Amino acid sequence: MLSELFGDADRAAVLSSLEAGIEARAERCRTLVARVRGQDASPDATEEPEWLKRALRTADLA
Repeated sequence: MLSELFGDADRAAVLSSLEAGIEARAERCRTLVARVRGQDASPDATEEPEWLKRALRTADLA
C-alpha cells in the first residue's frame, strides 16, 4: 500500500517531513482559532498523518 502512495519516493525523507511538519499542537491551535471566530472546527486532521508515520516506521523495520 505504501508503494502505491509513494512509488519510488524515499520513505525516510517522507517520514522526516511528516515528523517535522505535523504536530498536535498546531491542530489544537487551528481548533481554537475556529472557536474564537465563531466557526465550527473541521474534524481533527492529526489521526491520518499519525497513522501514516506509524506505517512508514513499520515498513522501515520490515
